[in-house]
Amino acid sequence: MVPATVDGGFGAVLVLLTAFTVAIARTLRRGSTTPCRCFGASHLVRNTTLWVVAARGLTAASQTAEPLGLAMAALAAVVLTAVVLNFDSLPYLIKE
Repeated sequence: MVPATVDGGFGAVLVLLTAFTVAIARTLRRGSTTPCRCFGASHLVRNTTLWVVAARGLTAASQTAEPLGLAMAALAAVVLTAVVLNFDSLPYLIKE
């Protein structure tokens, strides 16, 4: 929304996702378990996917966007967000 903050926002997201992913990987490597399922392997996949999307956003932020491209990106963001938020539930939806 505010063009001057785009790079900083994507940069902050990349730093936070990197920190969360490293913390989850260390916890899994130690064999620690948590009752809240906050540190599962699926979260590594989720964070890595979000990191790739944020990195792509950072590289695309400097390019000029057309209205149709922005609408398509917004739709893709909504769909990907729904998938990411419900990633743990997907196996239950796919069961026969």
